[in-house]
Amino acid sequence: MFEAFVQEEGREQDEPTDWQRHHAGELALIVARKPAAHSSGDAHYIFADERVEMALSALLQRKRLLLDTPEWKTIPWQEVPKDLKDILVDVLVDMPRLVEDFDNMNLSTDLSKRAILRLKLEQECWEHDQQLLNWLGTLQKMIGPAGPPKGAGPKDTVTHIAQVHGMSLYWVTSLVLYSVLHAVSESTNDLPARTDPTPYAHRLVDAVSILLQPDAGLYGRQSAALLLELALAFVPFVEALQEDRKFLMDRLRSLKQDWANGPGRKTSTAFPSITMKAYILALLWAYGSLVTATVTYTVNRVSNPTSDQSDAYARIDRAMAAAVARYNRLAPRANKRITANYVPGVETADGNFNGNIRFGSNRSYMNERTALHEIAHTLGIGQTSAFNTRCSANNWPSATKLLQSWDGSSAKINCGGGHIWPYGLNYDNEWSETNAERHCRLIDAMLGDGLAG
Repeated sequence: MFEAFVQEEGREQDEPTDWQRHHAGELALIVARKPAAHSSGDAHYIFADERVEMALSALLQRKRLLLDTPEWKTIPWQEVPKDLKDILVDVLVDMPRLVEDFDNMNLSTDLSKRAILRLKLEQECWEHDQQLLNWLGTLQKMIGPAGPPKGAGPKDTVTHIAQVHGMSLYWVTSLVLYSVLHAVSESTNDLPARTDPTPYAHRLVDAVSILLQPDAGLYGRQSAALLLELALAFVPFVEALQEDRKFLMDRLRSLKQDWANGPGRKTSTAFPSITMKAYILALLWAYGSLVTATVTYTVNRVSNPTSDQSDAYARIDRAMAAAVARYNRLAPRANKRITANYVPGVETADGNFNGNIRFGSNRSYMNERTALHEIAHTLGIGQTSAFNTRCSANNWPSATKLLQSWDGSSAKINCGGGHIWPYGLNYDNEWSETNAERHCRLIDAMLGDGLAG
């Protein structure tokens, strides 16, 4: 209690480690009172709220949290039903144990024991994955298939910040869970796109940036403390992040400096031309559409195809399947239902914002490179007024930062003739695995900047 009112001499602000010590003391008091003491009244709501911070603190220490037992997950809710946040936190409180078990597996010198621990961890990861899917399903039912109505959301900043903090709990849980899953899986090639830790890392960093904006005040800074430290602790070691790691770490180091600058000062990570409220609402939309944001396709076929048509359909299907799988793995913001058509009169191929893609009779264009390029058109490249406006002003803040993390500080997104470069995959000689992956990540960042309008 003394620490809450008295600042240590010579220090202007709390450090994340201060909060860890606070949570350790709080945990000792809660455990001493037993689960039943937290089943009603203020004691229940304090426990439900503080359980979050204690879980994050334990995760940072990579040590199991005592509150992950069935008793602590059930008895405090015997009188007060769990809400959506409580259900999510039930998964979050298991993450410290998952990480501790993963560390113990890596430290073991007994190969047979390591194999048993790896299988056990993999099974637990899939169990938690199902819990998150169930949670997302409940969320989807609450907000409906169309997502939140335009302009929806509370009007006060405090509630906005609380929502961003709540969203970040899903992202940090997913980042940790799927990082462990990728590390213990014998092969990651067949893992579902939702298990890629990359989009969760990006969204977590976005959320921390919001919480450190001046308008977020002390509440935002306190909410960001452990999240920032967790991102700094986990992002460097997530193998699946690959080349995104440098981009994310640069942002995190900048955010760490913002923390050191103290409250109320302009941060170095502000989002150009985007108000804090608008960006929060954009994140809320992403939060609500996590289950539905995906690219799907069908190949439009005639009932009695000729041999030429059958051959074209098969080639188009293979190209679209590969391209759609890559987009779904690397571009979580992409959301489009696509119809692929075989139209022999088309010279090469073309894509429209309405979701239609047409392939001509030239088989050399029936490949993944062409499919990726045309999918980009269906997502807005060269198709929306927002694309034209942002291209004219070179106003792609997050996409430009991502591009510069690959190609240097002078790199920029070039637009012309309804196309972009670099990484627009405009010609076959641009094809490589690296360029294909960067293409998808760049389009995803441009969607975040407002490509679709």
